[in-house]
Amino acid sequence: MNKRDVSQEGKRLLDSEPGKAMELFTRIWQEYNESVNSWDAFYLLKSYRKAKSGNEEIEAEILERFGDDQQVKNIYMWLLFDRYVKSFDGSDPEQHEPGFLKLVEYGTQADLLNDSDALCPYTIAVNKILKAYKKPNFNVEKIGFWLSKLDTDKLSRKPSSYNDRNGKKVDVASDYETYFSTKAKYEFKDEKYEDCLNTSELALSTIEKFHYDNDIWFKRYRALSLSHMNRHEEAEEVLQDILSMRGGQKWFIYKEFADFLYEDENYEQALSMAINAALTGKDYDKKIDLFILLSKILTKSDRREEAVLHAKLAIAIAKNEGWKLRDKHLAMAKYFDFDSNEEMDFKQLLNDCQKIWDKEKWGKYPVEEGKITTIHQNGKSGFITSKSGQKRFFSKNGFMRKVKNLEDFEGAEVSYRLKEDEIVKEGDKAHAVQIEIVKMPVIISSLDGINVGDVVTGEITSVVDFGVFVKIGKRDGLLHISKLAKEISKENIKQYYKVGNELIVKIIKITNRGPELALKT
Repeated sequence: MNKRDVSQEGKRLLDSEPGKAMELFTRIWQEYNESVNSWDAFYLLKSYRKAKSGNEEIEAEILERFGDDQQVKNIYMWLLFDRYVKSFDGSDPEQHEPGFLKLVEYGTQADLLNDSDALCPYTIAVNKILKAYKKPNFNVEKIGFWLSKLDTDKLSRKPSSYNDRNGKKVDVASDYETYFSTKAKYEFKDEKYEDCLNTSELALSTIEKFHYDNDIWFKRYRALSLSHMNRHEEAEEVLQDILSMRGGQKWFIYKEFADFLYEDENYEQALSMAINAALTGKDYDKKIDLFILLSKILTKSDRREEAVLHAKLAIAIAKNEGWKLRDKHLAMAKYFDFDSNEEMDFKQLLNDCQKIWDKEKWGKYPVEEGKITTIHQNGKSGFITSKSGQKRFFSKNGFMRKVKNLEDFEGAEVSYRLKEDEIVKEGDKAHAVQIEIVKMPVIISSLDGINVGDVVTGEITSVVDFGVFVKIGKRDGLLHISKLAKEISKENIKQYYKVGNELIVKIIKITNRGPELALKT
């Protein structure tokens, strides 16, 4: 066979028998070396990729002769990608880094800003090793190096998405947003505060849609950078803005605001912010510095006994996690004159401090008693009727203890605090918070001749977004959409169920509103 015949046979076998194809293209390279062209080089590299093989000596010769050819350049980048990047699982990035460097030093970054659907092995590789260096510890030096390998003007600004195992759509940030998120964090940790400020402001002005609360994070880095640049008033304004945002009420934002206020000697407001931080979330192992700050604020407020409790709580958490006590812990113990080695009951200290936080946060609001009389169909809110007959709106997260099924508490007697200064979506009504169950409702097992467990036939009287109402005896029962087939949604429920049709249902619960139903299986 001549060169042309060998090449044709190699192309024919490329997908089905890549090993044989590689042998044929290697033969061309060796036997017709002086007359090979860029396409011969391309197909040899492609056969290496298909066969998951290679030859360093030949590859070096190809690059020397045809390395400027775009087709050769592209296939070689993908060959390096498959060889060094594709199987990288994120562990031990330093060991794998030489392969990534080889790709980046040879390859070029494609312009994905103008072709966001294209794939670029260079960009994928840099993003992959950046992700690896972020965890478990943010490697500032390495991340700074790899960030410098990306040209922001070539990054895609198009977010993507995928469906998880449950078929739920998950949105993913664009490469552009991910780059700025990493860069802002890198610059802040590297104490490049002016650069971090500029990066955060550029991100906030150029990213159209944020993911993973990145808008909050960019504003946070902006506030912290301003603070380090001694622009405290501007920093406080930014933090206040974050706290007014949806999802901005994070414990560390409250804590950072409390830090500023403490430095300004505004101890009353600092205490309020620090209490909010303490009550938000239960990541107590991450809140040691917060409890130390609370101890300082309470000391400045002449509340020494409470300050000591918070100092001991901070030390108890460190001990509970098995951490070595640091100088700041020992300094607190010395200041308050207690032995840091004494036995400390973390749970008891947390409970004692929790009482202080609750009293500080809610003590100004009056206590009332009443009964839960209405649960909204969304299962997330409702109304309490006070003993004086007033309606009090409440939400599921207003309970002192976690509540799973709000419907189980309809008719329960409760005590609560009345937060009258809050406007809720139902209108200008007093808001019940700090709700505690005084007496659970009596469980109803039968009503108007209908018993829990009965299987009956009923006529559909109404079809709404959240379910189907079925006539059961003298009452309408609710067949909630959650009890229907998975493919049924509020958008298509009326296609499946029609008023006047009959259904066989089972009575699973009886409330004051009527029976709750499930389909008979």
